[in-house]
Amino acid sequence: MDESYKESIKSRFKPVRGMHSEIHALAKDISEYCGEPKKFALYLGVIKRIGKDRAYQIFSEIKQSKNIKSSAKLFMFLSKSKKNKMLKIETGKNNPILRKKSQPIDKIDENILNLIEEMIETMIEANGVGLAANQVGKNIQLFVINSELSKKCVFINPEIIKMSKKTEIIEEGCLSLPNVFIPTKRAKSIKIKAINENNKQFKLKAKGLLARAIQHELDHLNGILICDNVK
Repeated sequence: MDESYKESIKSRFKPVRGMHSEIHALAKDISEYCGEPKKFALYLGVIKRIGKDRAYQIFSEIKQSKNIKSSAKLFMFLSKSKKNKMLKIETGKNNPILRKKSQPIDKIDENILNLIEEMIETMIEANGVGLAANQVGKNIQLFVINSELSKKCVFINPEIIKMSKKTEIIEEGCLSLPNVFIPTKRAKSIKIKAINENNKQFKLKAKGLLARAIQHELDHLNGILICDNVK
């Protein structure tokens, strides 16, 4: 990769809470070049895993390729050499791991950041809309949402602070209950507060499918499954 490009990346973003802004800028460039800007979080996770030097190298190879349409697949293929393991998804309505109430996260350390990365990849691999930490065996207050639904993908110690009185009943599925689909009543819109992977608190208003997905994942953190809604 041209050294001038690396320097332009470094100069574009100021450091944010100790995070590597250069990596964020690179992830933004690659995801946009590959035509998948909404999957920024996935590309960021890959770059953190394989290292920015390897990412620069792969990006250079992609930009030299004549078939731009295959850029996203090519990037993921070339980065597989250090691929994270896919996490095991806990299943079963009587699974004790899924029935425990999750505990707050006191510190966002390297282990938590690695878990977030692996959860996002596992969720995407399983074609999920969201994934809670206890679904992969971790009894902590954390869930991730597919970036196709929200720019905010990581929710740590989440809390709904407002719910609409209007509700709707829509059939839901769950990665922990394969091939089970149950009509589930949810608030049509919500407001949630949580902490992101940078240890920064945020608030988010959500409606429609995003609001439903957030409520679904919060239920997981409280040991509640969609099968509990069957009367």
